Amino acid sequence: MKFLDNLCSEDDEAIYKVMYNEYWYLSRFSCLYPKLNTPKWRALSIIQFIFYISCCLYHIILFAITITKLMDDKMELFQSFHYLLLIFIGFYLILIYTKNRRILSRIHVAIGTGLFNYDEKTEEIRKKLIYKIQKKKKILIHLLLTYFSSLPLIMLLLEKYLNAYSGDEKQVLTPNLPISLWIPYDTNMLIGCSTALFLMAVVSAIVVLICANNNLSLFIICEYLAMELKLLIHSLNRLPERTLHLYRLHHGDNTNVSIETMKENKDLSNCYRDCLKQNIIHHQNIIKMFYICKKQLGLILWLTFAMCAVVIAFSGVSAIKSENLILTLYSTEWMSLNKNEVQMIRIMMLRSQIPLLMNYRKITNFDYVTFTSVSI
Repeated sequence: MKFLDNLCSEDDEAIYKVMYNEYWYLSRFSCLYPKLNTPKWRALSIIQFIFYISCCLYHIILFAITITKLMDDKMELFQSFHYLLLIFIGFYLILIYTKNRRILSRIHVAIGTGLFNYDEKTEEIRKKLIYKIQKKKKILIHLLLTYFSSLPLIMLLLEKYLNAYSGDEKQVLTPNLPISLWIPYDTNMLIGCSTALFLMAVVSAIVVLICANNNLSLFIICEYLAMELKLLIHSLNRLPERTLHLYRLHHGDNTNVSIETMKENKDLSNCYRDCLKQNIIHHQNIIKMFYICKKQLGLILWLTFAMCAVVIAFSGVSAIKSENLILTLYSTEWMSLNKNEVQMIRIMMLRSQIPLLMNYRKITNFDYVTFTSVSI
């Protein structure tokens, strides 16, 4: 199919490996990034997509009808509207992720390969930063699955307790169901009741998987962007060591050379400029990737904020203030550089003063004022 070929045009084994390393099988179970590289997986993914969409649409219609029948019971009305909203968000997220699949592929390829590759010593810092992300990710996966799985049950039990405590009579639309939901068939019989309960359990599982994967995806993207900025700062701090390493690669292992002799040593000065240009390219790549994420994933971010603020606070803990980058740039040997290199450093410093804020059509800015922040 031409549509599917176009949709997965940027898929390869590398991207599937990254998706497995970052999400395990969650991206497939949630249908947010199904596997489409073989006819077998395409057929299974199409069936899964149709089933998820149909199940969500079916319950959206049922809850919409339920709301029209509960106008006199405000508590049940708002509860039904809440369920309707959650299922609609899950339904909409499947469509958004499917539409933006190629963009997500590019983002995760960048996550897998890095936005810039430095020397071995600097890359060791990347490995340590990635290890920290992996540890936090494991905690977050358990937190999200527990949160989304247990919250509906807690709310249901709490509602029953409050109704029993207040003595209010709940308006019953369909007997034998745990929540108020209009069903087009009789639930007094075992088959009808079992079918309704099974479909409710299925749509709940679908929404849990979608919401958990969506929150985890946002966390991973924000964490890796923050990690790239940390790596940039580390590499700038290691600029003298990187310069000497590059000089020795080109001119042999001269133990007498030092960074203090850069003004007299033209070759050493050129190596310093080359290393600085690497940092400039890395900084440009970070900014480009941020704006790709902001443009393509802004709505996803806003929906995540509406569903679960926990992950936003979790992501924001490790966000880095741009002032760190400015101070690091100022600490470089800029006085030993020519006018062009100094100008490049000044441009980086000025650009670092502009905060990188995630928003969706200026509805909400996610910065250090909002849940610690998801700004980078």
